[in-house]
Amino acid sequence: MTTIIEQLAWQGVTLLSEAVLSLLFQENEKVAPGEFAGIGAAEIGTRTCVWRKPAVVNMNDAIVTGLLNRLYVEGKVEHVASKWRLTEAELKYRRCRLE
Repeated sequence: MTTIIEQLAWQGVTLLSEAVLSLLFQENEKVAPGEFAGIGAAEIGTRTCVWRKPAVVNMNDAIVTGLLNRLYVEGKVEHVASKWRLTEAELKYRRCRLE
């Protein structure tokens, strides 16, 4: 049986993941076709307002990096040259949702 804590955690992760995916999609739409559209975890954290003043040294991007790793395992993002971007399948899915 799922507890209320697990349900709230799932909702939070889902909403934060959607914010990251939406930002990466928005970033992709800014560049010309064929150009690389990727951004780093620190920029994602800042632009989604996930990042806050660090409480622990060297952990500024821990939440965003965890979300990105989860999305990577799900096949929604890829990591190229220290940047993150949507996979082609995720781009296609998000473009179809707009039509």
